[in-house]
Amino acid sequence: MNAIPAREKKNNGGYTLVELITVISIMMVISGVAVLSINTIFSQDAKKTAITIDDALSEIRMLSMSKSGDFVMTVQPDPSDSKKHTIIITRGGNPYKTIDVDRSVLITLNKGETELVGSGGDIVVTFDKSTGKVTNIGATETAGAAADSLYEIRIVAQNGSSKTATVFIVANTGRHYTDK
Repeated sequence: MNAIPAREKKNNGGYTLVELITVISIMMVISGVAVLSINTIFSQDAKKTAITIDDALSEIRMLSMSKSGDFVMTVQPDPSDSKKHTIIITRGGNPYKTIDVDRSVLITLNKGETELVGSGGDIVVTFDKSTGKVTNIGATETAGAAADSLYEIRIVAQNGSSKTATVFIVANTGRHYTDK
């Protein structure tokens, strides 16, 4: 009798659909975690810069009230790269302290929704020696400050995330704080 031979199972070494779906799922989870981690890292630029500016404001306010001489804080963009900045504290027109902000951020000064100093300009802040109030905030040392105003120094990260942080300055008390 002529029997039909049983099919031989061929081992072609391919992947099953379940294996492919599993590998693709694992790759999606890993890439999602990587994107979130990178976003978190880039958003730290704005937050760290805000903390640096807030610390410099605390220092200049304290110096203005405790030492002789006029202290001025200036936040200047780097001429070669407008996303990098230098914080310069001067005493009587002479450099007292310099802080480099090597983070890729744009810094602006705002009063409400009005932009007073754009991202390419200098931001100048001075405090009153006896009261600690803000006597000047703006683009120059003679810009003045509205007594009842709330000013905002906005910092925007430029590493693709556009995360923002803000330093708020209350002119009539000289108090300042960062957003949380």
